[in-house]
Amino acid sequence: MAYDGKLLQRGMRCLIDNLGIIETEKFIAMFTQEQIPDYTEWQRDYFDSMTSEEFRASLEEFIRQHPDEENFIKERA
Repeated sequence: MAYDGKLLQRGMRCLIDNLGIIETEKFIAMFTQEQIPDYTEWQRDYFDSMTSEEFRASLEEFIRQHPDEENFIKERA
């Protein structure tokens, strides 16, 4: 459970840093008001539109920006 709290804090920080407080609130409201009815379908559509090269580049960029999480990612691959 402690990890869930840390993940929530990091997720909120990521949203606020990238969207700002107002846009973060709007983004969260989309999910709570079911304006995005199926997150899994939305995510599948998002990743299906990426080429394997784009996905790999995105993953490599994430790992570069989060070196402390590299082992966590590799353990689940």
